[in-house]
Amino acid sequence: MPPRPDKSLLDDLAARVGDLRFDIYRVAGWRGARRVSSVVGARAVAVIHTPPQPSPVWVEVETRLIDDDLVSSQPEVEVAAALEEVLWFDVPSERQSLRDDADASRIVDANIAIERRVQRARRRRLRLAVDGAPVELAAVGDSNAWAALGRVGGVAVRISARGVEPSSVALERVDPRRL
Repeated sequence: MPPRPDKSLLDDLAARVGDLRFDIYRVAGWRGARRVSSVVGARAVAVIHTPPQPSPVWVEVETRLIDDDLVSSQPEVEVAAALEEVLWFDVPSERQSLRDDADASRIVDANIAIERRVQRARRRRLRLAVDGAPVELAAVGDSNAWAALGRVGGVAVRISARGVEPSSVALERVDPRRL
């Protein structure tokens, strides 16, 4: 599961989210916890969804203003990179601090394994409900993790998930002050 930031960081993020002037999306009807995980300037916000009990299950919904460099005509490249990020959560946290060549070797091996999983992952067009209407997204995923990217109005929405079936995810627009 993604690391939990401290309360002062959450308060700062909440204040910055309230200043955003574009549509923000989250998972509709989520029964677990939701928290803002990042705000990038006034251009992007990510919301992490976790279940009520400790679990490796989570969904991150990132909403950002459309930037042609980030949401290219080949969104499959970006969703593959997002899937790779999700898969790194399965690698022990020792990758954060390499102590010796054996650690470095394990990280290289893990990176190769993750790249292979991403290459073998199923690429497809995924239809998700966004505010009740179907929206088509580019998606890539394997048996336990997936990522999707698409345009919704004037924003790009990227979803990264672990342990959640795409068919169980629907998005809803939310007032930034109610995240």
